[in-house]
Amino acid sequence: MRTLLRLVALAAGLTVALGSLASQAADPTFVGKLALLEDPQVAADLGLSDEVRVKVATLINDREREALELVAKIKSLPKAEQEAKLAPFVADSEKMGLALLTDEQQAKLEKLRISRMGMEILTDPAVAGALKLTDQQKADAAKAVADHKRTTANYNDLQKRAAKALLDKKLAALLTPEQKTAYEKIAGVAPGSSIAMAGAAAPAANSAPAGGAPPAGGEGATTIAVGPDGKLGFNFRFAPWKDVIDFFARQANLSLVTEEYPQGTFNYSDNKQYTVEEALDLLNSVLATKGYQLVRRERMLRLFNVDQGPIPQIFVETVDPKELDKRGRFEFLAVVFQVSRITPEEAEVEARKLIGPQGSVTMLSKARQIKVADIGENLRQIRQMIDSIEGKNDVPLGNERVTIIRLKNLLPAEFMTMVRQLTGIPDGQFATMD
Repeated sequence: MRTLLRLVALAAGLTVALGSLASQAADPTFVGKLALLEDPQVAADLGLSDEVRVKVATLINDREREALELVAKIKSLPKAEQEAKLAPFVADSEKMGLALLTDEQQAKLEKLRISRMGMEILTDPAVAGALKLTDQQKADAAKAVADHKRTTANYNDLQKRAAKALLDKKLAALLTPEQKTAYEKIAGVAPGSSIAMAGAAAPAANSAPAGGAPPAGGEGATTIAVGPDGKLGFNFRFAPWKDVIDFFARQANLSLVTEEYPQGTFNYSDNKQYTVEEALDLLNSVLATKGYQLVRRERMLRLFNVDQGPIPQIFVETVDPKELDKRGRFEFLAVVFQVSRITPEEAEVEARKLIGPQGSVTMLSKARQIKVADIGENLRQIRQMIDSIEGKNDVPLGNERVTIIRLKNLLPAEFMTMVRQLTGIPDGQFATMD
């Protein structure tokens, strides 16, 4: 964020006072892993003395001030080139900061960095080298992370945590058993726990450790209050997931069908009132981190363990593309998209780039359609992609309006030369996607 503020300020020709930015967290863009040292919990875990903490804070401030001159020089470059230019500066910053730590503290810091990043650390060249990732694995990991960042740009914290868990699972699936073992070793976690807990080093506010007991004085409380307007209020304190889902189904007047429940407990409370649809979306955003999905169809509510296989299409509601704006971000739905300017095969290829781990695409070539099943947020992105290709014209294929222009003083070739200049149609072509 501070990088953005500085770039904006520099672009506007303003002078940014470092003191005005000191209250914000350190920016790893300039100081790399040293940014973690400003976290009081990390400092405590490493056993940093007050003297060392002051030296680290001073170094970070000095390096960020020095970075401003470099940023001013590279601000017009593409992002990839900016990162390449900044890399030596970041490396020097880390070298200076690590010199203030003992060997043991440096090792702990690296493990904390890997643990906090979760499986996203696979895109780190050093870690990729240590795990001996293939070029294909590196490419797949980079694409997954890039797609994740683009998709979650406007998510709230709760939704980002859920999406991060899905990303970790997707990245973990790229590794061989030997690579998973190697990852657990460098991350300093117990064997077999890294994939399930990737990215969860800092406990999320909305969940508690699986099987964990509530703190003293807090017996597991399970409450869904129904307001006079029919909206639901949440108050869960270390409540077993079975109680949470059963309570929701009863209060929402839905018939629940399931053979199993997620392990662990749910800890969430706020003063907001939710519609049934909003409450379902909230639960699904958290259940995604557990590998489960609640699917509602009419008065039936089914809980699926998506780690054990895809959700059967028969239980998924098919909605019109225009209805997606009324549905939840994490609600699992199916949509049939009509295409005309591209082939169904091309639409299928593009749609597969945007679906999540549980998404599916079915091509209906003769009808020039594709059927996509996925969560609402991904479906909206696919709709936007198809709309951008098809154009905003709602005229059905075959019913387009055709205007005939009769030429008197121009040859068709001369007329097309002028039309191409006015409309941007490339030479030798007679139409554009617009």
